[in-house]
Amino acid sequence: MCAADMPKNALSVLLTAVQPDNYRTVKRQKINNPPEEKQSHINEAQPQAGLSNDPSEAANLLRKQFHIRVKGRSVPSPLQEFQAVRKNGEFYERLLQNLKWSGFVAPTPVQRQVVPVLLQGREVLAVAPTGSGKTLAFLLPLVINAKRAALKGQEGLKALMISPTRELAEQTARVLLLLVRGLRLQCCLLTAAAVVAGVEFSKMDMAVTTPLRMSKAARRANLSTVRWLILDEADKLFEEGLTKQIDRVIAACTHPRLVVSLFSATMPERVEELARSMLKAPVKVTVGERNAPASSVQQRLVYVGQESGKLMALRDALQSGLRPPVLVFTNSRQRATMLHRDLALEDMCVASISAEQTPAARTKVVDQFREGRIHVLVCTDLMARGIDFPNVQTVVSYDFPHSSIDYIHRIGRTGRAGRQGDSITFFEEKDSGQLTRVANLMHQSDMEVPDWMRHMKKEKPHLKQLRHDRRKAAATQKTQQGP
Repeated sequence: MCAADMPKNALSVLLTAVQPDNYRTVKRQKINNPPEEKQSHINEAQPQAGLSNDPSEAANLLRKQFHIRVKGRSVPSPLQEFQAVRKNGEFYERLLQNLKWSGFVAPTPVQRQVVPVLLQGREVLAVAPTGSGKTLAFLLPLVINAKRAALKGQEGLKALMISPTRELAEQTARVLLLLVRGLRLQCCLLTAAAVVAGVEFSKMDMAVTTPLRMSKAARRANLSTVRWLILDEADKLFEEGLTKQIDRVIAACTHPRLVVSLFSATMPERVEELARSMLKAPVKVTVGERNAPASSVQQRLVYVGQESGKLMALRDALQSGLRPPVLVFTNSRQRATMLHRDLALEDMCVASISAEQTPAARTKVVDQFREGRIHVLVCTDLMARGIDFPNVQTVVSYDFPHSSIDYIHRIGRTGRAGRQGDSITFFEEKDSGQLTRVANLMHQSDMEVPDWMRHMKKEKPHLKQLRHDRRKAAATQKTQQGP
């Protein structure tokens, strides 16, 4: 099945809930790679060996301009334009046309640095903000590498990309299909439906899937030809107890020159240590501040008093001109369902999404939200990872996020690809102990935050004043509405 011929219903994945398990990581043998044809396809002079950064002034200026930091030996210069990947061969011209037709005009910072590294056959540990173009950063070089391998007559699956959720896997597959139009590469999204249909994905050139689906397939499929393995939203893969499935996949990928690369918007230190045990001399690429919110999002904290004040605050915000489409985050499926029901009573164009829904139902909701037929989508942190809703204007954290990482990924659903967005986080008195971490993240993004929120010193008088102001505002509103 060619990528261009994939039916629309192929974009559905059966994602089974996985219980957390003990971390275990396959430690790949540190071997000297056998000789192979030079991997670099970049039209530029190669850097001198043995240096942690490219010594050329132009490369360093470019990194400084785009807030790129690199760590590793002989890191190649960043791309100045997509045309730099061009080599002799018609498929390069078609690929560049596909980029242009798909709206990819100039490389983003993470794409500038990651693409040349992967084209050299190097492993990458990339940390870049949400909405910064990480998907294209690994897809572009993988398409080039897979096509070159196919032209040499190499058979079997060449590139495998694993995402933590069905929705993110679908999104990655959509971008992949845009890139491979006319390139005669066999690509698939490995789903339950594809397995039932008997699709022999190991005979494809490239595949996208989720950890559980892939780990099951790895038991009976031949993955020895896989040359490039991408773990997207890597910290989520490790922290969700999916390490067992990832281990199984890596163990099945027995190619002696296997290249494993990890991508995420956030990378806690413990997860990075775990990731490094899987990689062989990776190049670390960091764009912007580590574990920081996107600077394109205007962030606000809104005091709601108690739980009962949340619904009132959300209604007020929606009725006072909150720009749709709006993504609203809760901390559980049950709360998402309840909030959906409450908002539906207000005659709002609202829907909710959760892991309990069927793949088809979830896909339908996501598509309707993207198309603007749903104005408010209530969800859990299931939708906070990597999903690209280009038109989302506002993100509301109805329930206070469990962690700084969750906060960063939530607000990263807006303000993507250079656009501006808004974020509102409700907090009540019981959240005051967790307020500091979000307040400091906001301060890090140059948002105005009261000092007492950042340090939580003598906070009781301030909370008392917030209660007073809220009661006063509610009384004023009631008076204006009349009897």
